[in-house]
Amino acid sequence: MAGILCKVVQRPLGRLQTVTKGAESLICTDWIRHKFTKSRIPDKVFQPSPEDHEKYGGDPRNPHKLHIVTRIKSTRRRPYWEKDTIKMLGLQKKCKRYNHFGKLG
Repeated sequence: MAGILCKVVQRPLGRLQTVTKGAESLICTDWIRHKFTKSRIPDKVFQPSPEDHEKYGGDPRNPHKLHIVTRIKSTRRRPYWEKDTIKMLGLQKKCKRYNHFGKLG
């Protein structure tokens, strides 16, 4: 063990400096794939547009009380509160339409 330490201490500093220079070049983060990226959905999708109300004959200040809800995704591997909400809304079967008239606040 002492022999190994002596060899490490007796090595020239040139090798140590080249190793540290090589490590600095590896620190660059350009090659890392980030999990969170910018949204690809344009902002105008989330803005209310009066053309939608005109197209369906509605008033933007007083929207219709009738809501048609359809479940498209499975409830497997979802939390219990989401499953309870699906049960409460009567959407246990996939792609079955359920009319809520004035029930959604």
